[in-house]
Amino acid sequence: MEYLRAQARFTFDVWKHVHRILFQDLYDWAGEPRSINMGREGKIVFNTAAEIPMEAAAVLDRVERSADFAAEMGSFYAEMNFQHPFREGNGRTLKLLFSAIALRRGLLIDWSRLDLEEYTGALAHWQRTLDASRIQAVLTACARPAEPEDTL
Repeated sequence: MEYLRAQARFTFDVWKHVHRILFQDLYDWAGEPRSINMGREGKIVFNTAAEIPMEAAAVLDRVERSADFAAEMGSFYAEMNFQHPFREGNGRTLKLLFSAIALRRGLLIDWSRLDLEEYTGALAHWQRTLDASRIQAVLTACARPAEPEDTL
């Protein structure tokens, strides 16, 4: 996606714009953070709507400052997933944004290699424990060093 390649930094405004690009034909509110609190099937509770802007910006700032993205990507991904800033389309938006971040950091994430059961279990584990080791392992299994010709 050309928009992501053109960004000097990945900010919450960029995250919102990616959602807008992906879903503007489906939702009038595409790109607007949710104003209600959400969870999924009583298992995963996401960040409160009021805290999303500040905490999403903070995790993206930590990503930008990271000296070893590959070693910390599980923690970053879990924290970004916890934000869940939109009413719908969070997973697709996050995967695209995170792919762009990883590519800039020299990693290509092949989401087709993702084991969905391990992925959801690892995110639920992080929710309960704040231990990112399982989601780190899932992402590492899907990642490889990026080649110059790799794109989103």
